[in-house]
Amino acid sequence: QSREGGVMPWSEALLCYRWHVVAAVVPGTLLALFSPVTLIWLSPVLAGWFLAPVLARTSGDERVGRFLGLLTIPEDREPPAVALRAAAARAALKPAADRDISDLVDDTALMRTYVGTLPDPVEETEAAYLLHITARAKILAAASGAQALGWLNEAELRSVLTSGPLLALLQDAGRHTAP
Repeated sequence: QSREGGVMPWSEALLCYRWHVVAAVVPGTLLALFSPVTLIWLSPVLAGWFLAPVLARTSGDERVGRFLGLLTIPEDREPPAVALRAAAARAALKPAADRDISDLVDDTALMRTYVGTLPDPVEETEAAYLLHITARAKILAAASGAQALGWLNEAELRSVLTSGPLLALLQDAGRHTAP
């Protein structure tokens, strides 16, 4: 189920809710002819069925909802502070999404910030440990950070990106000799 606003085309609304309209028109016509008092009593139900295509189409339109103040929650009208901070953080991180790992290797301040966001190390599985030592060996053997990045496969790269010491080693690649 989509939670995003979107306007349903009239053709789809009429197709989806045609039986609702029929269920309103047929009894409404019969009641108007034979029992007008009952029609008045059932009019809220019949009106809802009859207007189903209109309601389905307009309720998905954010502009209509905002204009009428319908189908909104208080947070839509006045976002809480935490939502505003999250939006600001997303906007601030947007330029970082266009960056590459080589930017991380080349920018010491960015590297320091990134390493500061890493969680504390946890006990590694044997497979993770093997990825770690393989990545370390490739970084140590590389003549440059770019060469090391070219040698690392995707799993080794993920291992490097979760390890402050490997990131530091990658940043210093080519400035040391292999053991």
